[in-house]
Amino acid sequence: MTSDIPVYLVNPNTMDKICPPGRRRGIPRGKGKDIGRIIDLFLEENSENILDNVDKLIEKIDKYSESVECIGVFIARRDHRFNELGIDVELPAIFICPEKIWKHAEKIANNIGVGIETVFKGLLRSVLIHEQTHAHTWKVSDGKTYYDYRFFHVRVIEEYLAQYTAYTNLHRRDKILFTKLSIEQPIEYNTWKILTTNRDPYSNILSFMSTFAWANYLIHNKLPPIHYDMFLFPSVFSPYLLLFFDYDYLHHLSIRYGFHSYFHRVLEPILFNIRRYSKSPVQIEKFLKLYAITLLRLSIKS
Repeated sequence: MTSDIPVYLVNPNTMDKICPPGRRRGIPRGKGKDIGRIIDLFLEENSENILDNVDKLIEKIDKYSESVECIGVFIARRDHRFNELGIDVELPAIFICPEKIWKHAEKIANNIGVGIETVFKGLLRSVLIHEQTHAHTWKVSDGKTYYDYRFFHVRVIEEYLAQYTAYTNLHRRDKILFTKLSIEQPIEYNTWKILTTNRDPYSNILSFMSTFAWANYLIHNKLPPIHYDMFLFPSVFSPYLLLFFDYDYLHHLSIRYGFHSYFHRVLEPILFNIRRYSKSPVQIEKFLKLYAITLLRLSIKS
């Protein structure tokens, strides 16, 4: 995906300095019920003006965010941390901490009765793909996904796609291990499970197309026309992201990558049946915020 981005293995002390507490934030899984109630109450009270008040809802939800431990991180540019550490490496780069991953592997291995080295290798692969996805969207978006990550909705969607891409590009055994790891992670890192319910045979292709579409949107501010009530149903997520592409380009990809019949059977009806109308950049951003909130809502309820 991003073969030109170097990967460095670092010890826990270095990782904590490269990615200090507070740099990565997420909503603890234990707060899921509280977040679910807040979202449901909001939807009930704002049924006529959801988009207009979505910022107020995000403000309430984001207050539950806490620091997240980094076991891997993509860094796009040098700052004071690297100068203080005396780390002379070329950036952008991916940093992974094997010792931190090993600790998670020990816990998972004990719970499921699989050799710790097997678990470790599977988790290492999943973390690498996850961080490569961040690097990919950074590259496609000309840095927007990286610099806008501080915004709640960008964080949710970015982690959703990074996790889903990792899952779809793992072998069956590693998928099981990846699922076990995600259980220990914040809610944002579990939204990917929504898309696995359909067992789509082309999920690895769709995940790549979705990440490309998301990153491409952040540069050009173009979103496929879609009505907000479609965000309330999990079945729209994959088609929603696919609509970043026009018909001819999708058709071309279907022929090139071997899912031509799937395109005509599943995707083509979606492309023709969804009512299209244009939205302003401000409205588009509100759509994405609602999209992020709905990902959390369905993840909590699934």
